Amino acid sequence: MKKLAIMISVILFPLVTRPAVIVRLLSPGDIAQGVTIGESGLYVLGNDATIAAGTAITITTSDVTIDFNGRAIRGSNAASCIALNNNIQNITVKNGKILGSFTSNGILVNAGCQNLDFEDLTISGSSNNSTSLNGINFASGSARTAHVIIRNCQINNASIGLVANQTDDIALEYVTFNFNGTGMSITNCNASYMSYCRATNNTSLSTATSFGLSLANSNCWSLKNSEFNFNQNSVRGTGAFISNSTNTVIDTCNFFANGATGASSTHAEGCHLSQSSSCIIRNSVANGNFSITCTVAGIRVDTSSFGNSIEDSTASVNSSSSALFNAYGFMLDTSSSNVNFYNCTAEGNSAPVPAAGTGFFVGSTIGSCLIKDCKALFNTNAGAMVNSTNTYLISNVMIGNGVISYTGAGVFGFVNVTNGATPPRGTFDEKLLDNVAITAPA
Repeated sequence: MKKLAIMISVILFPLVTRPAVIVRLLSPGDIAQGVTIGESGLYVLGNDATIAAGTAITITTSDVTIDFNGRAIRGSNAASCIALNNNIQNITVKNGKILGSFTSNGILVNAGCQNLDFEDLTISGSSNNSTSLNGINFASGSARTAHVIIRNCQINNASIGLVANQTDDIALEYVTFNFNGTGMSITNCNASYMSYCRATNNTSLSTATSFGLSLANSNCWSLKNSEFNFNQNSVRGTGAFISNSTNTVIDTCNFFANGATGASSTHAEGCHLSQSSSCIIRNSVANGNFSITCTVAGIRVDTSSFGNSIEDSTASVNSSSSALFNAYGFMLDTSSSNVNFYNCTAEGNSAPVPAAGTGFFVGSTIGSCLIKDCKALFNTNAGAMVNSTNTYLISNVMIGNGVISYTGAGVFGFVNVTNGATPPRGTFDEKLLDNVAITAPA
């Protein structure tokens, strides 16, 4: 019986032979003249290398791993460091640095690629906000790219850190975007997530607009435990701009000190939802965003946005330097509807009189809005400035706000500008304490 058992085990578990993995060492000479990889396998960079023209590594086949082995490839007016042909799959690039002067891309991914893994990489241009370099660029084309992991990477000193078009199922984890013109520009990309990422100090030298993140025409994104701070420019500086998108969840994110610094600025926000629906912002903080000559808001929802919810979030100490432009903690405007604020706090938002430093602002064209269980504390104007009669305020606390009495509204934590002293449609159980009425100067 023992012999039979042994024979059976051999039959059931035969020796498995695997095809040999091709391993090739990439020399500085290979990189200098540009190398095309047309055979699957593992390719390892042996030493630091430099390329002065063209593309350092072009991948034309599937099932390729590029291991930088801790080394760096430096560009000297070369086009791109790594380029992936259309419609290839199972590509990994890891463990190294892409540095210096590349005129197009650190990594270029052409359309239709699948199963891509970029890990433990530093991509950095030759100077702050290199005007022509895209850190990682997913190009648009006839086929969509999908199933992408970008993890433990730093992308700095590029025109745009990440450019993504027509790409689905992107996982961004522990990625930092610093000192780029814009951190991330993502368009028409779906079912993706970002976790523990940072987009900070992005300020373009070639354009007047900078974003930590611009997410457009995209659906089903999750942004969690991430930071969008110190993104500034002369015309517009915004931490995260979500436009024409649906089902985006922003959870436990920070939007700090984003702003517009010029004399002709137009926008300054921590987080801005525009023409976007069914989005949730929760457990997030939008503090210290600022403007010189435009309206500023910690969190702004506008332009026909529908069905959005802001929950358990704070928007404080957002400020305008001009007496002509307002500062809001939370701003809801321009034909949006079914937008709700739950358990949010707006504190210390300020603007010089006669401009308004207001906790919650609701514009006149809003279809429906609920502000419930919120706090508006020590804002220089109203706790809540409500211009729409389709707004309900329920069980809020408004303390120490100064109301600019444009319409004789008196000492209220909220003021309805459109309808004089008439309150919004529903106000229930409001706690309005120590709010101070001040009159705008003539």
